[in-house]
Amino acid sequence: MAKNTKKDIIRSFERLLAKREFEKITVKDITEKCGINRKTFYYYFADIDDLMTKAFDWEIQNFLESIPTGASAHEAIMSFFALVSESKDVVYHIYNSSRSEHLTEYIRTAALSMVKSTFVGELKNHNITEEQKDVVYHIYSFAISGFIIMWIDSGMQTDIVEHIKQIGTMLDGGLEFLLKNAEKINNANKA
Repeated sequence: MAKNTKKDIIRSFERLLAKREFEKITVKDITEKCGINRKTFYYYFADIDDLMTKAFDWEIQNFLESIPTGASAHEAIMSFFALVSESKDVVYHIYNSSRSEHLTEYIRTAALSMVKSTFVGELKNHNITEEQKDVVYHIYSFAISGFIIMWIDSGMQTDIVEHIKQIGTMLDGGLEFLLKNAEKINNANKA
């Protein structure tokens, strides 16, 4: 089998999702678009839901690998919102299907993974516990994923990247504030 067959299937699926509803895509559509037979499809994926899950996993991995070493959390967040914005048609068709919970879970997972990978540098100089780090990761990932889901719910009519720039400016210093308060708690507990 060709080296890139799995990626080709995922890309064919994404191209179809950009044009039509999830429920109207069949394995036959995917195999025809990709130029493979059904047996090859089922070699890589159990069904279309499995394909969607693996496509999300693959996209998360590609996104995380695309974040340059040393990128700030703000730069990574902007890239994530740009990625979602560039995929509006795919997002729309999944979100308005019976599989919308898969999309919201993907967004939450991607946001948490991104926050964890980019906040490491920001957290290393602070004397906070692992539990406190986890709280910080979740606060920011919930804010990011919540904002994306709210944007999707509203019909994705606004420029999300521009809104995020504004929100980033409004939240400037918020992470440092959280970390200093966590350190205060730790210092008070030691006393």
